Amino acid sequence: MANKCMNILVTGSAGFLGAPLAFDLLRMGHKIIGIDSYINSNQENTLKLEEHCKENYIFYKLDIASDPLNLDEVFKKHKPELVIHLAALKSIQESISNPDLYIKNNIGSTVNIIDSMKSYNCKKIIYSSSAAVYGNQEIQPIKENTDLKPISTYANTKLACEKLIEDACKASYIDGIALRYFNPVG
Repeated sequence: MANKCMNILVTGSAGFLGAPLAFDLLRMGHKIIGIDSYINSNQENTLKLEEHCKENYIFYKLDIASDPLNLDEVFKKHKPELVIHLAALKSIQESISNPDLYIKNNIGSTVNIIDSMKSYNCKKIIYSSSAAVYGNQEIQPIKENTDLKPISTYANTKLACEKLIEDACKASYIDGIALRYFNPVG
């Protein structure tokens, strides 16, 4: 049975995880709407994706945390069926020294994604969280249901975003899942 071709919005599409994922999804026949602000990346991956997948890859340079109106325009124009939300600031040390930036960027971007999804009837999200939400655990290996003990602003923002998605799921706006990576490889 063949997979249905989907319109998939990938935030952080130029990043370490986003670019290889976008490429694989394109190879599977999906249409990708890539969004990246280039805060943690650069245009090199975007240019490669555009060069090899012109027909099915559209890119927007956009800061989704601070530009919800343009994010809404992307949803309105392309009507994604799935969002894969990989965009976030990711330095634990920087999050400790500049917590307001991490709260504004990581949580703000997720709020805006959920709002756009609700407004434009996009029902599915895969969220890129982090194993950092577990903090330092004495018992190893860590089980998924272990008590969460985030110890950095970064980890707290990831957990807050998981909660936002969980609340939206409980309110029946969306269906979502959060993936907590330990050692991601693009």
